[in-house]
Amino acid sequence: MTMTDLSLFEPVAALLAQTGAPHDVPDSPGILCGNWLTPMTAQALALLSDTDPAHAGGSFTGNGHTHLLIAPSTDTRSAVYLRLHASGDVSPEAAADKTVVLGLAGTSDLEAFRHEGDVADDHPWYVREFGPESIYACHADTIVALRSSHDSCQLVITQDSLTPTGRTLSADEYLRAVKSAHRLLTNALNTVVPAHPLTGTGDQK
Repeated sequence: MTMTDLSLFEPVAALLAQTGAPHDVPDSPGILCGNWLTPMTAQALALLSDTDPAHAGGSFTGNGHTHLLIAPSTDTRSAVYLRLHASGDVSPEAAADKTVVLGLAGTSDLEAFRHEGDVADDHPWYVREFGPESIYACHADTIVALRSSHDSCQLVITQDSLTPTGRTLSADEYLRAVKSAHRLLTNALNTVVPAHPLTGTGDQK
């Protein structure tokens, strides 16, 4: 993993360490300040280029998404996945693991529900669209429904590994999904305008 700047994941680890209590906020949540889209996308591409088909056993597809394991926790101290759009219906389900999600490409519409009664009434208490360079944490047992655009790609980071939902990928399916993710992220990286040397700001084409 010599191509990967592991320091980029340190602010994410701080978010994963939160308990969910209102007072428990990292002192220096640097990643929340933005300007991480290009380096994170580049590091995701580096991980994809160095990934192992054996990671197919830790990757799965279901409920409208494919989760690709691209770095186990033994490599980065947190397990790193890429989440891609997949065919199939989406239904609300309780999150099995605490995760931090970083939007790299496309958009995702998130609905969160307080309890099963809200699900039955189709009454989410939280609705938001997440695009590139957006970030959110999802705590275990939160009931969520996520619908993503066909060009969406998010980094999903958890402390150990994700609890599989749906069907495990075969090695061939994993490699095809890696190619798709590589294409999506390469296109996304090529649309980012470099920061201006005087203003330090950039935008998308």
